[in-house]
Amino acid sequence: MSFQRITYFFLGILLFIGCKRDIHPGVVPPDPEVIEKDKLPIPTGFTNDLGSIKINTIANANQPGEELPALIRDISGNSASYCHPDVEYFPAGFNGYKYWMVFTPYFGIIGSDRTASLYENPTVVVSNDGKEWITPAGLINPIQRRPALEDSFIQKDGSPNQGYWSDVDWNFNGQEFELYYRGCFFSSKILKKW
Repeated sequence: MSFQRITYFFLGILLFIGCKRDIHPGVVPPDPEVIEKDKLPIPTGFTNDLGSIKINTIANANQPGEELPALIRDISGNSASYCHPDVEYFPAGFNGYKYWMVFTPYFGIIGSDRTASLYENPTVVVSNDGKEWITPAGLINPIQRRPALEDSFIQKDGSPNQGYWSDVDWNFNGQEFELYYRGCFFSSKILKKW
């Protein structure tokens, strides 16, 4: 028997042992107790009044090289246009702010308005109290503009499906932020440009 076959045999045994069920197939674990949202305690320093949170920035759906006013929206104040927020907290502050947040603006119900995804691009705001947010000095939002139409995915009927950058996540590695986001509906030629 070859070394490769012996290795596969032992890996198979490990997989079988590792996947062994300790719960009898007829036993169904009980569902966890359901807790109503309004009965959950609010941690100190947080608010359940979403109207008191003000994110003062813009959403810009222009592609690189464009500045069409119709594609720039003020999303300050009470708005439901903030998706995928990820907040890093620095008790002593970082570059003058305790809270750093990345999110993607999105308007409307998913799938109801194709122009909504034009705005879904990484946007950064900062705060010291977690309620009043602004764009940090020297930064222009979105930090990554949507792909150009010619870099977007072309459907079988020849019409473009406009690309965008969504689902942001970031981490602070002790010196700088590492930002990750998903590219949607762009062609492979955009990767060749990078």
